[in-house]
Amino acid sequence: MVALFTFTVFLSAALLFAVQPMVAKTLLPIFGGGSGVWTTCMLFYQCVLLLGYLYAHLLLTRLTRRWQIATHTLVLAGAIIAGVMFEAPTAPPGGSAFPVPWLLGQLLLVSGLPFFAIASAGPLLQGWFARTDHPRAHDPYFLYAASNAGSLIGLLAYPLVIERSFGLSAQRSNWLMGLAVFSVLSVFAALQSKRSVPSEPAKVSVATDERVGWKRRGLWVFLAFVPSCMLLGVTSYITTDIAAFPLLWVIPLAIYLLTMIIAFSFGMTGVVRWGGRPMLLVLMAAMVLLILSEDQHAGAPLVWNLGIQLLLLGAVGMYAHARLATLKPNASHLTEYYLMLSVGGALGGVFIAVVAPLLFVGPFEYHLALVAAAATLPTLTEGKKRGRLRILMPILALACILGVELARGVLKMDTGEGFGAGLLLAAIVVGPAVLTYMSWRDGVACASVLAVLLGSLIVRDLGDPTIIHRARTFYGIHEVIETKTRFKDRQSDAVSTLHTLMHGTTTHGVQLMDGPLVILPLTYYHYDGPIGRLFVQMEDAEGSDQPRRVGLVGLGSGAMAAYGRPGDEFIFFEIDPAVARIAADPSLFTYLNDSAADVQIRLGDGRVELERSVLAGEPGFDLLVIDAFSSDAIPVHLLTVEAMSLYQQRLNPGGVILMHITNRHLDLLPICFAIGQRAGVRTMVCEDFLGRERAADSKRYDSIWVAMTNDEAHIRESINAGFVEIISIPSPKPAWTDQSSNILDILRTE
Repeated sequence: MVALFTFTVFLSAALLFAVQPMVAKTLLPIFGGGSGVWTTCMLFYQCVLLLGYLYAHLLLTRLTRRWQIATHTLVLAGAIIAGVMFEAPTAPPGGSAFPVPWLLGQLLLVSGLPFFAIASAGPLLQGWFARTDHPRAHDPYFLYAASNAGSLIGLLAYPLVIERSFGLSAQRSNWLMGLAVFSVLSVFAALQSKRSVPSEPAKVSVATDERVGWKRRGLWVFLAFVPSCMLLGVTSYITTDIAAFPLLWVIPLAIYLLTMIIAFSFGMTGVVRWGGRPMLLVLMAAMVLLILSEDQHAGAPLVWNLGIQLLLLGAVGMYAHARLATLKPNASHLTEYYLMLSVGGALGGVFIAVVAPLLFVGPFEYHLALVAAAATLPTLTEGKKRGRLRILMPILALACILGVELARGVLKMDTGEGFGAGLLLAAIVVGPAVLTYMSWRDGVACASVLAVLLGSLIVRDLGDPTIIHRARTFYGIHEVIETKTRFKDRQSDAVSTLHTLMHGTTTHGVQLMDGPLVILPLTYYHYDGPIGRLFVQMEDAEGSDQPRRVGLVGLGSGAMAAYGRPGDEFIFFEIDPAVARIAADPSLFTYLNDSAADVQIRLGDGRVELERSVLAGEPGFDLLVIDAFSSDAIPVHLLTVEAMSLYQQRLNPGGVILMHITNRHLDLLPICFAIGQRAGVRTMVCEDFLGRERAADSKRYDSIWVAMTNDEAHIRESINAGFVEIISIPSPKPAWTDQSSNILDILRTE
């Protein structure tokens, strides 16, 4: 019986966590490929998990065993039918700043009932086992460890084995077969438990029938809420700055699950007693990174930042789950305990995925999660000493902040170079770190110190006079920054006002706002760069009186509109309404207003909108530019064989496809070459790299552009503009398709 229950619980958890990245990957093309898709998926699955646990709790406490088995058999049958019936999600009707309700609706249709049926398996099977006459029935928490192990294996198997071996259709078919096997095993396990009911009900003693008050329930919820917030916060960070693909969704969730496995498999008294200090050290490191990013206007190197974030998640998860393990009740309250844990997890998902984007203009939920993590520390002080600690430490933290600001203002010091700047930076970093560590014996005191310190960062960020516009949507955080800068190129050498559009940590457009060069495109679209030279070559060959129809997937600041001429038609496809508003606001950027072309903006995912334009019978494009970024995370669905086929459908005879593939972390050139070969077009590339000093003066950024066409005239124009035709790739990669793609193969290692 133990083997049957253990394997069934293990299988349910593996199926549960394999389906999450699978469904999320299916939804990525429809919702723009951003990290918000995974965050919303996590929210959905946490909420369905809560419903599954509630269902299991009510089933075990309100119905007889016979009705429990009958009801759950019907649920399992319905799950299989729903899984077969609802396959492909549909696209929303247009661009939306907050498509979470639509996405949740699609998740409900595609995977709601199957996920619900599997989600209820853990507590339900454990509850049935606890009500048998088996010698281990009094402590069924070993099944929870099996569940977590299955979760981890299912989660890791997806990016490492399943995604690389099967297309999405095959993945779904195999998963449905696994669901059918699980359903049969669940019914068989239920029948076995019914036959093993004790002949005489066990007498409940006062010791075993412990009372669980609302204070204890509240602590369960809070200790589950904090690591859930950290999980989603860290996942959002790394999938925004690198790419939205399953492996980077899986790593944080795997760490989270690993902490649960360890916490519920081993004695955790020592971790609870001494684990607060290691967690606090990592909290301090994360806080220092935040302070440095504010004062130095640049984050730590990616590897360091990524390492700290994952270490923070592991430390907070380990400590919170260890406390939860020591607070678990006896088997009579098992389903209630799991229900409270799922409530905490779901609340964390709601806070990060729904509340934070609507409430905060910046990523301030991360700051609050750090404060909440500190609050999980127990209170080890008593009486007056505890009161003094809780009052004194926040006051000292405030004094530290005021001292730093005094040094900035009165002594006219700032972080930069020199001995004074070094002292100031040391005070900024060391002071808060020392105060935080001194408060480790009291969770309230430590949380209050962090609240004061991190609150000051939020106030400074909100009061930054250089940030003239902020917007936050489902797709990310956008800021327009105004600075005075020296601009030097072949035409000018002057100090000008510069507006910079930032999406996360990536620049999405720069414009000079005064002087004769205000209309000139800069950064990746610089008039002296690959795209500028190519437009010049095209104009010389075609003549200035030949109008062009240009489609552009991705808007940014609208810099590409500067290349428009009278009679040209430039149609931008932009998924984020906030970006469209920013680019169209002449107080922020004037590229769209100043363009000589007829400029249109269509809201929605670029690929979806291009498909709609085909169905509408619209004219084709002479030039199609693919430039859709989300903090350097290029949506995979824009670089597949199927996408390339669509692009070719939208081109006029002799047209050109241009792809902007500049990326800090991914080498996309082999994929472009592979899909070009599959499409039967010639591929050219221009890698435009400058020295840092030249780039800073001229605002011309390093960029990589790919041109695809079979038109001989355009090939000559591209070569004259500095493009080089690709004949072969040193390390070729298979072309991506909608069914199969593997970003691991193209991660940059240098």
